Amino acid sequence: QVRVQIEQELTLTRVAFQAELQLTNNGDLPLTNIRVQMRIYAAGDDTVLLNDLFVIGNADPAFEGGVNGSGIVQSKTSGTAAWLFMALPEAAPGADPQHYDVGGLLQYTVNGQTTSIDLFPDSITVYPDAELDVMYFWEQDVFSDDPFTPETEPAIPFFVAVMIRNTGYGTARNLRMATGQPTIVDNEKGLLVDFTIINTQLNYEEVAPTLLVDMGDLGPGDTVVVRWQMTCTLQGRFHSF
Repeated sequence: QVRVQIEQELTLTRVAFQAELQLTNNGDLPLTNIRVQMRIYAAGDDTVLLNDLFVIGNADPAFEGGVNGSGIVQSKTSGTAAWLFMALPEAAPGADPQHYDVGGLLQYTVNGQTTSIDLFPDSITVYPDAELDVMYFWEQDVFSDDPFTPETEPAIPFFVAVMIRNTGYGTARNLRMATGQPTIVDNEKGLLVDFTIINTQLNYEEVAPTLLVDMGDLGPGDTVVVRWQMTCTLQGRFHSF
């Protein structure tokens, strides 16, 4: 009994947003205790905070102390902070895009007096995400050399296939799958067996002989099939996958 491992990686392109704040201090005293809180609301409705529908990265501050209450912008200088954030699937759960306002609250202290300013919001549009169902198919019987006969039987290629269906409302863009050559990870009896990928097919059409398959965009309800043709040095049967 031999255990075989094939490492695969499926990737697609997601859309992210960037928010940026620039502070210019034209005064004679520094701005201290700077704190910035990003706030995201449904477009035209600032009654319910919807930050939990987004993954908001840490600020990338270009000034001393950051934006969590310790920031400083010295007199006659400027500072910039930027946030990268991405919508979760719940931000656009249906077929229609959703619109949001992205603003925030700025607080700072000058000469012991704290000031709070609501940042004027900008609008973003969040489009529905793709949702991918991935199913694998593997031929059970492999025909190749029989170690119990004197002659060497030829290896007959067999297929491993993956079918990817987009069940979401959005398009999966720049879909790619990278696969590695099969690796034997368990061979208790030390059998002289090896597996090799010899061909790749995309939707049953042969593509360039590479381990990286570019599937392009996969729209809602669409399906793509990738098949890898393989050979094995010994005959046998797969009993689990």
